[in-house]
Amino acid sequence: MILPDILANTHHQPTVNPLTVITSSSHSISLLPLIAEYVSLASVDRKTILVSALYDPRKLGFNPGVPGLVNIDLSSFIPGFMDEQDEERGRGGFQDVLQKIELAVDSLGRSPVTIIIDSPATLASNFGSTPLFLVLVQRLLSSLTKIEASQLILPLPPSSSLLAPLSSTTLYPTLNLLTLHPPPLFPFISQTYHLLPPPSDRSSSSSSSSSIQPASKFFNILSSLTDRHQADDPSCLPPDGSSGWSQGFVVELLIRSRKGRNGVGRYVEGIRRVDGPSVGSSGLSKARARSMRAVGWKTIEGLDVLLSRGEADLGGSDPSATAGAETKQSLPTSSFNLGLTDSQKQSRSTVPIPYAHEGERSDDDDDEGADPAESTGTGTGGIFYEPDEGDDMDEDDPDEDLEF
Repeated sequence: MILPDILANTHHQPTVNPLTVITSSSHSISLLPLIAEYVSLASVDRKTILVSALYDPRKLGFNPGVPGLVNIDLSSFIPGFMDEQDEERGRGGFQDVLQKIELAVDSLGRSPVTIIIDSPATLASNFGSTPLFLVLVQRLLSSLTKIEASQLILPLPPSSSLLAPLSSTTLYPTLNLLTLHPPPLFPFISQTYHLLPPPSDRSSSSSSSSSIQPASKFFNILSSLTDRHQADDPSCLPPDGSSGWSQGFVVELLIRSRKGRNGVGRYVEGIRRVDGPSVGSSGLSKARARSMRAVGWKTIEGLDVLLSRGEADLGGSDPSATAGAETKQSLPTSSFNLGLTDSQKQSRSTVPIPYAHEGERSDDDDDEGADPAESTGTGTGGIFYEPDEGDDMDEDDPDEDLEF
């Protein structure tokens, strides 16, 4: 799994992917708990700079007493609602924000730094220009690439206009893109398109590639449903109006490295809120409690519908999740189901096929006035034709029968 290392910023080559963009496919998913998780990672060894453009820093877990945690509060700098002196000095503008962040990075030394901007859209609106915000991102990334294992975290709301430019290779060649999806979206995909997400365990993905749909087909369907806001359907909302974090979410990961076309990988994993220490996050103390845990997608609550159909083995290698499945059927290798159950085959055999004449004509059918369509019997089928008085059977000169 990749997500644990991304959350802990211990990816296999952290200096190659300093940019992490987090978004969701549903407006019902709040990213604030995930931002607070990144803030909670601040320590003496890992510095964290929280740029608050919209939210109260305390709602994101900011504590002034935590070593290595710095807050740059920009929530009071709103164009048109500031003092004249602040506006004349350009407080909250591009140069002012860039200078504040760069000074904070320099003051933290050469330790790994995580910069979190709680609302990039708000900051771009304060600048009055999206290209100006993109320049800020480029400048920050240029500074972070000089510090090992440093990253920039940018959370975006669904369908944000900043997603396309921030994920473009013209801005930065590498990227970690995390998209959170509600769990009910995946039973819908399974029932409608007969597709399952690829296994969270990459080692099992290659071994089971012959029995599941190509991952590209699944991601194409998932992207199409995201563009059509299928995740905002009431059927995908969390139960009882809860935030949904206790049940967990499915995370779609797009990892882009510097290896060209072969350096782009897409994966599906899960994340949920738990009580207790983190498991499987390298580089972190396992004794310290964490509120978020990266898991396989098949362990997310609400996806037991897929497990009950005997498809759990496609989601990972956890034997406990597949112990209760009595029958396991592989998915079809086409976009529609060609396999029929025994009951379906029996029902199809009882449907009469039109224009099929079964059997040979009986002696009664030779009588005058007999209806060929009522003939019965057994044998090979055929098409019966009886000429009447209107048919001219003159074989000598057929053209004489034509009237012009």
